[in-house]
Amino acid sequence: MKFTVDDVIKKDLLDLMELNHLPDAEKKELYEKAMETVQNRLLIVIASKLNEKDKEEFFKLIDKEDAKVVDDFLKSKGIDYQSLFTEEVLLYKMEMAKKAQMVK
Repeated sequence: MKFTVDDVIKKDLLDLMELNHLPDAEKKELYEKAMETVQNRLLIVIASKLNEKDKEEFFKLIDKEDAKVVDDFLKSKGIDYQSLFTEEVLLYKMEMAKKAQMVK
C-alpha cells in the first residue's frame, strides 16, 4: 500500500502499517513502544537546543513529572514542545509505514 502525506497525518499508526488485525495486547505493546521511541527522540531534540546549564535544569524538571512546569521552562527557552512532538510523531509514523511496506 502506498501512502500519502495526508495518510501519515490522518491515519493511525497501525492503519499505516496494516497491522490492525493484531490482537489488542500486541497493539497496546506497539503503541507503548512507539510512544517511548517518540519521547526519547524528543528528549534528544530538546537537549540539542539547550546549553549545558539549561539541559541540567530541564532534566531536573522532567524528574519532577510536572508537565506545566516543563512546558513553561521550554517556552521560556523558545522551544515549542507541541510542535516538536507533532513533528516527531509524524516522522515516526512515516518511518514505520515505510518499514512495513518493505516487509510486505
